[in-house]
Amino acid sequence: MITLQNISLTLGRQASFFQNVTTTIHAGQRIAIIGQNGVGKSTLLKLIAGSIQPTAGTLLYQGRDITSTSLQERSLFIGQLFQNPLSGCIGSFTVAENCMLAATKGRNPTLHKPHIKHLQPLINHWAEVVHLNIAGLWNQPMHTLSGGQQQLISFIMLVLSKPQVVLLDEPTAALNPKTASHLAAAAHIFLAENSITMLCVTHDYQVAAQIATDTWELLPHGVIKK
Repeated sequence: MITLQNISLTLGRQASFFQNVTTTIHAGQRIAIIGQNGVGKSTLLKLIAGSIQPTAGTLLYQGRDITSTSLQERSLFIGQLFQNPLSGCIGSFTVAENCMLAATKGRNPTLHKPHIKHLQPLINHWAEVVHLNIAGLWNQPMHTLSGGQQQLISFIMLVLSKPQVVLLDEPTAALNPKTASHLAAAAHIFLAENSITMLCVTHDYQVAAQIATDTWELLPHGVIKK
C-alpha cells in the first residue's frame, strides 16, 4: 500500500535522518515503530503524512506517486493521532464542532446542529468503547478539557474521518495507565475491524503488543530492522 523508494532526508545542517531507505507497508499491516530517541521515528511519520518532504526518493500510495502531494491532500486518506491532542484539533472549538470538522475533513464543513446530531450515535458508541462520559463535554471547548479527555475525543475524531492509513505518534505517552489501556483497546478494535494500515511510534511495549501485528526497530540513517 505504501512504498518508500530510495528515500533520503536531510534537515538543515543536521546529519541525514534517512539514506536511500526502501521499504513497503502492506495494506492492513499494523506496525509498531520502536527505537532510540533521535533516530527519526516521528520524522518517518511526518514524511508519510506529508508535513515533511524528502530530500530525494519517491513515496507511493497504492502505486500512485504522492511524493509532492500536500499534507492536506494526504489527509483525505491518512488520519493522525499525536502525543499532544491539541495538535490535531482546534482548541477554541467545541467538542461537537471538532467532531464535525473531522467527519468532513475540511471539505465544505458545516457546523449546523442537525448535521452534528447525525453523528451523535457513532460518537456515543466510541465514547462508550473508550469509557468516556461525553454527554457533559459536547459543548465544551477542547482546550478546557483534561489531557485524557482531549486524547480520547481526538481518537473519536480519527474514527469519524474514516482513514485508510493511521499514523500514531506516542498516542498514550501523556495518559495515565487506565486511560492508555482504554485507548489502546479501542484502537485495536477500530483498526482490526476496518483492516486499516497503521504505523505507531511508541515506547510502550504493552501498547505495541496490543495494537500492532508487526514491530520495526528504526536504527540510525533510517535502517529498519524487521
